[in-house]
Amino acid sequence: MNFFYLTIFLISFLCSSCGENTTKAEINNITVSILPLKYFVEQIGGNDFNVNVMVPPGASPETFEPTTTQMKQLANSKTFFTLNLLEFEVAYSKMIQQNFNDVDYVVLTDSLKLMRHNHNCEHSHGIDPHIWLSFENSKILAKQISKRLCKLKPQNKLTYNQRTTDLISRICELQDSASKYIKPGESFIIYHPSLSYLSEELGLNQIAVEDDGKEPSAANIKSLIDRSLQDSVKVVLYQKQIGEYAIYSISDALGITPTEFDPLAYDWENNMKQIINLLMR
Repeated sequence: MNFFYLTIFLISFLCSSCGENTTKAEINNITVSILPLKYFVEQIGGNDFNVNVMVPPGASPETFEPTTTQMKQLANSKTFFTLNLLEFEVAYSKMIQQNFNDVDYVVLTDSLKLMRHNHNCEHSHGIDPHIWLSFENSKILAKQISKRLCKLKPQNKLTYNQRTTDLISRICELQDSASKYIKPGESFIIYHPSLSYLSEELGLNQIAVEDDGKEPSAANIKSLIDRSLQDSVKVVLYQKQIGEYAIYSISDALGITPTEFDPLAYDWENNMKQIINLLMR
């Protein structure tokens, strides 16, 4: 979203709030940018907080634009957890911080290992934003979120710390299982390169179909097919938010049935188990 539309959106939001009884940000209300962050908050905080999500199920962060209702929910939240890496997060960052004074803007990327794209991609900042699809980064995300929840409700610190320890323990078990059953050096095809972090941790080769955020050319598709045949690729993935035609052309040529997955699914643990199972083919 460009600056002009951001300005119009902000004016419309502020005007729609005029004359209404505005509610001060409530400590129990938390807003997160994407669903996996809601999962982490609720695994640690239990039912102690009301968690709103900006990007709803099935929507893509690449094209997402928040509604006035969602912005009002954000205005009524004491905390906003953001990665500040996804397109809409970056676009709205300054506006949110300048106009929602009661909302604590918490960026969760501190201390995370960030990867730069090694291919053409539409993310202008050059950083791969899919940091939640990483075992190591997810452990840090859990700790960052727990630290904030303990600050909001210090009386529950022991409970939150124990839940965080349990969650990290489960993440470690998943990581150990993946490392045990997935053979390093294997290659897989994916339309949008959302598994870069996981691939690095497991020693896999991620072959992205997307070319500079667009459908690949016929020449690029042929080159990708030739490489996939050479690497004996057995897995072809495409994410739920981007059901592109090119993936079927490639999978047909390779004789592989493509599998849809959702990198933004709410249930992070179950989703990671499913992704690991897919990569074990």
